[in-house]
Amino acid sequence: MRPGAPRRRHILGPLTFIPGFNSFVAGNPFVQMAIQIGFASVLGPPGAALASGYITAINGGSALDIFKSAIITLATAEAFAGVGSLTDGHFPASNGGLNAANQTPLQWFGSLKHLANVVGHAAIGCASSAAGGGSCQAGALSAGLGAAITPGIPAEFGKVGGLVVTAAVGGTASVVGGGKFANGAVTAAYGYMFNQTAGGIGSPGDGGIPGT
Repeated sequence: MRPGAPRRRHILGPLTFIPGFNSFVAGNPFVQMAIQIGFASVLGPPGAALASGYITAINGGSALDIFKSAIITLATAEAFAGVGSLTDGHFPASNGGLNAANQTPLQWFGSLKHLANVVGHAAIGCASSAAGGGSCQAGALSAGLGAAITPGIPAEFGKVGGLVVTAAVGGTASVVGGGKFANGAVTAAYGYMFNQTAGGIGSPGDGGIPGT
């Protein structure tokens, strides 16, 4: 048993009673990715922070590491939502899937505000990755490209399809930038959930993923 494991057992609660669960998750970055995206999609930014802290814990992080990871993730999620608000990047169901300027995602695509949205996401991705000890370049590419392509995803893909496509693009961009696929996929997925789908609907528009 690694030093510090009993402490993580108290922090993580019921999950530690599943035989081998933590070891299984710790050895599978794609499972970690799914947990982070899943928690975020159900619980919003707090869920993203909780999942991030959990992943840090099972990978041997100290209590301080866990806290730092959760705070960085929460700040990242809220920052993505803030950029969306400033650039008319939210398309809520309550407004018929239109943004504050009454544009559809495709009408907004390629506009100056969309460009500002992409730049904002890239900056947040860079800062978030660097704060966590990763590559600024990989974080910027994953978040920026994810934001760039999201409005152009066909509505027929649905909210889950849009999330999958965005995550795949973000993961690939991260690898190109020298980072890890899973990290980039999560970053881009957060950008999608807390920007494009924040408030109830995304592009595509068939319901939405809880965000802010």
